[in-house]
Amino acid sequence: MAFNLWLQYPELAKDIEKVKHNLQDKISVDYPDLQAALSKMASNGGKFLRPAFFLLFTKLTADSQNRVDDKKLIDIATSLEVLHMSHLFMMILLMILLNGVVKLVSKANLVRILQSMLVIIYLQSSLI
Repeated sequence: MAFNLWLQYPELAKDIEKVKHNLQDKISVDYPDLQAALSKMASNGGKFLRPAFFLLFTKLTADSQNRVDDKKLIDIATSLEVLHMSHLFMMILLMILLNGVVKLVSKANLVRILQSMLVIIYLQSSLI
């Protein structure tokens, strides 16, 4: 279930939807299962606090002289969410490694986790 906090703020909610669509458009991997997991995480994963705060504060501080292109703002907001997602993947991987769960995780799945982290890092760099 998606977090609906932003529905109270229609203009911000529209921008968050743009961030979600931007994120979905950028996710592309060769493994269908991994693609599905990343898409699911991106679509109903979270609150999108980081992008929302970024967009809110940039709009609050913008004036006619220092306006930034909305597309660029959405790209930067998306990259903040991607960075957050990559940290979540890193924490999952560290928990797997530190708890000795590697024996329970097949090499193929561990490779997929690492690949997903690389995809997220690539998305981060390609958005900015």
